[in-house]
Amino acid sequence: MNLPASPSCAVCKAALSPGARFCHRCGTPAGARPEVPTGGGASTVLPWSIAAVSLIILITLVATRTWQASTTPAASADGAPAGMVAPFAGGGGSGAPPDISQMSPEERAERLYNRVMTYAERGLPDSAAFFSPMAMMAYNALGQLNNDQRYHVGSIGLATGAREGAETALAQADTLLKAEPDFLLGLMLAARAHEVLGNATKRKQFEARFLKVLDVELKKPLDEYAAHRPSIDAAANSFRAQ
Repeated sequence: MNLPASPSCAVCKAALSPGARFCHRCGTPAGARPEVPTGGGASTVLPWSIAAVSLIILITLVATRTWQASTTPAASADGAPAGMVAPFAGGGGSGAPPDISQMSPEERAERLYNRVMTYAERGLPDSAAFFSPMAMMAYNALGQLNNDQRYHVGSIGLATGAREGAETALAQADTLLKAEPDFLLGLMLAARAHEVLGNATKRKQFEARFLKVLDVELKKPLDEYAAHRPSIDAAANSFRAQ
């Protein structure tokens, strides 16, 4: 008896698992029709940005299968780190992750940023470090970053508590401050990066610069300041206490 052939992806021809909603290799929705070539031979190589997003989706699916959504501090029955939840899950409701195939690249990146920062704020550095590479890939796939996204990348690096992450934060701070020398989010990143790197002199210099321009900068109607005002206020209190 001949068995029915397994369905395959319309784009990369990978075999799809039974019930799959989209291709595990390239992210194309299951059931999508193949595109008709418009030239003298269609390329089968996906742009790097699409490949990066597909990898994010694949890793996310693995992580979601491994860790069930949970908002309690207790470890799950399968031994997952305390407080671990699906990386794209929202902050309320049932905790079930949304359909990531319907998200824009910007939405995926911001979801991962929020997840990493939530773990960091809860004192779960291992969980933050686990999802940080996924978040970094999501932002790298966006191409040119705006100021807010650069701050997110730097903050993700700092959330890991590692030297490499601090160097990433410092690189983003340098870029921000070259364009706007008094930009509060850049000054915050630089001060905290130097703290992780053990450079007390540089840390104090950036803290002093931050406090010097704080009042004037906060009068500017910048969306970045409004979105991160709690973090700015926390940094101000911390720097004044040094």
